[in-house]
Amino acid sequence: MVPHPLYSGYVKGSGDYDGQNADYRKALADGKGIHVKEYDNYYLVHWDVRDPDIDPLGHLWHDARHWLVIGIFALVALASFIHENDKNT
Repeated sequence: MVPHPLYSGYVKGSGDYDGQNADYRKALADGKGIHVKEYDNYYLVHWDVRDPDIDPLGHLWHDARHWLVIGIFALVALASFIHENDKNT
């Protein structure tokens, strides 16, 4: 048995949804972070190279690069859409 993350200095956070009930995070003094995903019968814990509350862009680059790729594709799609609409007007 371990104490609930809220009783151990963690705060409610967010993360990629993977069926978890809740996410908790704790920023460390060196800029890293601990991310806890709470499931029905267990916790899943991992270290983040950069805590998203301290360094959001560093977190995207080191720990959540897939969101950067999705963002780039979304920007390219939006730019293409705007360009096509400008040609048609």
